[in-house]
Amino acid sequence: MTTEAIISILALAFLLGVIIYLIRKGLRDAEMIFESDYYHLREFIKDCQVNEVNEDKIILRLNELNRMKGADDEKLQMLNAEFRRKFSVTLGDVVADHESY
Repeated sequence: MTTEAIISILALAFLLGVIIYLIRKGLRDAEMIFESDYYHLREFIKDCQVNEVNEDKIILRLNELNRMKGADDEKLQMLNAEFRRKFSVTLGDVVADHESY
């Protein structure tokens, strides 16, 4: 094997290593971003007032989180359940109160 072939093989191996490193780093960063956004949305759901504007905001944010790389399906299902629990009961009560006037 010539020196040029050995250098080419080493260069390709190095390039492959760099590509694998960048992919793994990107996935790790995507998971960290998802965790941060998940935490902020969870806190928003807990603390927000029940109205249609907040409901729309949460639905849009849930859709964005669902499309993210590194999204955890179990966490998304749990977040969706918390959202539905808070907004379905309370919005029904709000509509009933509004209809009674």
